[in-house]
Amino acid sequence: MQEELENRVWVLLADLGFPELSMGSEFSISLQKGRSEPVRKGVSVFAKDDETVVVAQCLATQGIQRKSLKPLVEELSSNKSQIATAIRKHYGDGYKPKIVWTIVTDKVIWSKPDRELAAKNNIAVVTEREL
Repeated sequence: MQEELENRVWVLLADLGFPELSMGSEFSISLQKGRSEPVRKGVSVFAKDDETVVVAQCLATQGIQRKSLKPLVEELSSNKSQIATAIRKHYGDGYKPKIVWTIVTDKVIWSKPDRELAAKNNIAVVTEREL
């Protein structure tokens, strides 16, 4: 389920023409918070072109169910700055892309507060319908 969803998102971004895409489900970005040791953070799908980066976290469930997505939204939101810094560090300070932060779900019923929290944190919500 999870891998299938990640593959669907990956194929969509490849079809949209992103020349650089993460490979496999083990893709991660090294995050540096303050002076602490860097921590590897998994990203479901990463895509990059000359102007845009897509960072997508995917979540699939076996059957249709309500699930609190607040922790996932809060985690992605709290890591946005460090991920953006890691992207600039990797590609050089001259690369200043628009970063599209996305949570993609399959068979998950989003609550209104979770959708509002995602919108407040500029995180796009993509469900199986939109995908």
